Amino acid sequence: MPPTYLYTCLNAEGVSEPFEIEHAMALAPLSHHPETGQPLQRYYKEAPGILTQYSERSTQARLSTKNIEKAGFTKYIRDKASGQYHRIAEATGAAGAQTPETLKNPHL
Repeated sequence: MPPTYLYTCLNAEGVSEPFEIEHAMALAPLSHHPETGQPLQRYYKEAPGILTQYSERSTQARLSTKNIEKAGFTKYIRDKASGQYHRIAEATGAAGAQTPETLKNPHL
């Protein structure tokens, strides 16, 4: 979805009421009003949705069980009923340290 921009007309009386236009970021901003020909000033209404390496989706992908195993880590999840931790991912590779299948919660 392209971002929505706010435009205002710059005229001799001052600045007009803003109006919205939605268009791609790759397009050049409007410089003049399409109907009146008055010069325009553009503002961002909302930030564009840009994915970065730290976005939630990429973080979830990096923390997947497959990636954790490939990186040489062991992953446990906690069973809320018993308080025990169960291994769901085991380190693979040269280190290959043996880890217990189930751990007790030391705080219980």
